Amino acid sequence: MLMLRVPASIVLAAVGLFVVGCSGDQEEAGSPLRLAVASNFAEPARRLAEAFEAQTGTTVEISNGSTGKLYHQIRSGAPFHVFLAADRERPTLLAEAGLGRADTLFEYAAGILMLWIPGLAAGEDCLAALPDLEGRISMANAEIAPYGLAAEQALMSLGLWSRIEPRRVIGENIGQTFLFVSTGNAAAGLIAGSQAVSVDRGCLQEIDADLHEPISQYAVQVAEHPQAPVFVEFLASESSRDLIRGFRYRTGPAR
Repeated sequence: MLMLRVPASIVLAAVGLFVVGCSGDQEEAGSPLRLAVASNFAEPARRLAEAFEAQTGTTVEISNGSTGKLYHQIRSGAPFHVFLAADRERPTLLAEAGLGRADTLFEYAAGILMLWIPGLAAGEDCLAALPDLEGRISMANAEIAPYGLAAEQALMSLGLWSRIEPRRVIGENIGQTFLFVSTGNAAAGLIAGSQAVSVDRGCLQEIDADLHEPISQYAVQVAEHPQAPVFVEFLASESSRDLIRGFRYRTGPAR
């Protein structure tokens, strides 16, 4: 059964070694596989976990959050087995610190940044309307959420930052950013393309990827579990890549 929760227990991490668990031993085959997943990838991860469970019989638990917060939780010993981040930097840092298996590090998706203005009609030029739009503009926290950093970079590239910055409402992660807009607490938001799949009203516009650094989303195994490397390979499979592209992500060459 797929379980969506934040685990409460903490395990010990051996310093400088990739061995995680109560006594450094590999977890038993019947124990849940725990995924730390960046908020933008919440729905694709849920779908992938369901498919993986059906294929292997392994229970999967998912905890969603900002990449920065999940990274710090893993560094502090949180009991995750695979980290699906929204950037390359933090999974790479874990691998370099011996807290992640370097041979499992790979780009599973490339994110797309989009502007959503519910109050405008579909097909309008959302970006042209943004500077004079009344109300707050929702963005993710650039310090811990890669989509928030991309949003800041795009607005700076467009010369709009000085006009938008005072009107921001900051989401802890891209999930909260989307919630501010969908509930009417913000007039517009810079959201993930994966979230735009569920939008059924207003104006949506993809932000030119040349306006910000690439949103390269990397995965890495961060603790031992019999099914962790199996899941990494499953994530890189063509069937998984097809599902991921269906949520408005780009995918690179097969692993």
